[in-house]
Order: sequence, then C-alpha cells, then structure tokens
Amino acid sequence: MPKDEFSVTFWIRISENPKWSNLNSTIRFPPIYTQEGVSIFITKLGSQLRVFVLDPEIGYRKIKTEIATYIKDDTFVALVVKGDYTTLYLNGEKVETVDKKSMDKEVEIGDYVIVDVKEGDLSGVKMTNDFSVMFPAEVKQIFGDNGTFYFFGLNQTVVLPINRIHRW
Repeated sequence: MPKDEFSVTFWIRISENPKWSNLNSTIRFPPIYTQEGVSIFITKLGSQLRVFVLDPEIGYRKIKTEIATYIKDDTFVALVVKGDYTTLYLNGEKVETVDKKSMDKEVEIGDYVIVDVKEGDLSGVKMTNDFSVMFPAEVKQIFGDNGTFYFFGLNQTVVLPINRIHRW
C-alpha cells in the first residue's frame, strides 16, 4: 500500500476521556504513527477538533471542524488518507474532506507543523552548517515573521522564523 493511502480508527470513550463532553476543554491526544512513519496529531480545543497529518514525503494536511454535536456521547473516529484527499468521519458520518492541493495553509496557534531546523537551533541536535532536518513542532505563538515552536519530542521551545515551516 502506498504511503499516502491509509486509515486510522479509534474510539473516544467519555469514561476514559471525561473532558471530551466539555465544550470548553482542551485535549491533546497522544500522537499516532502509521507503519510507514506518517505522524498524526489530534487536538480538541473547546468545540473544535483539529487533525494534522505530517510527513515530509506526503505533505501536510489539516482538518479543523466543529464537533459540538458529537461530544455528548462516546465517539468513533475514522481518518482516511487517499492520495491528496484526507477525510474525517465521526460516528460513521463524513464530517470533512480536505484536498492537499487546495487546502488553506494558514498556520494558527496550536497547529502542529514540520519545521526546518538548522545547526544551533536546538540544543543537543548536531549537524553540519549546510544541512538541515525537519522536526514536528506545535506552534505556540506567532509574532511578525517569527514564531515560538514547541518541539515536544525534544521538550524544547524555540523562537524561529515562520518561513522555516515546511510547506508543500
């Protein structure tokens, strides 16, 4: 199966995630990684669900949708990626489909992105001066041409130019 064709399914049980039914709660679900190494990050911010699919090869996908009608009970989540299209289903209902080519690429606070990291940007990460590596990070703040990024895998928060966000 190609790297850009997969599905992920899981239940959100209120008994295990009581904040799910609270319209004002924030939940950062544990990251999901496919067998091919694609990273999926899911966050509930109030009545909004944000889903991010990140991979240097297949690109960036972002779904942002209102979920107020789904949070009263346990919710079955299915995410289907097929080529350029990513579809989110909640309780078997298609909620949103995004096309990678026409998707809004605006970055907001709380988004998960891939950042181009160079020598000296992160402590403990060594590379040659003409080499860079892409790391996933959460956008914590945006101000002018810079942003504050939390590199959760390294537990480091760093200010970098926002043009370092890898865009496909």
